[in-house]
Amino acid sequence: MARFIFKGVNNFIKAAATKPTTHLRIYTVCLDEIRAIAQSQKNTFILIYKYKGKKDLESKKAKLEAHGFVYADEIQFWEG
Repeated sequence: MARFIFKGVNNFIKAAATKPTTHLRIYTVCLDEIRAIAQSQKNTFILIYKYKGKKDLESKKAKLEAHGFVYADEIQFWEG
């Protein structure tokens, strides 16, 4: 399994959200960051994006939701 980490929303969406095999698509807002994860059978795509103000936050959330991402209250990462 491969894990891909992105710092930009557009590259993350190109890599993860345009593939029909990504079945898990969630995001959350944590302090000054948007964190998102998309997972397929073989790959995990992770976004960690520091937004710049409320307008930037709202536009990035709208873009993620337009590509099938669902808001989660919290995302916890662990190695396993």
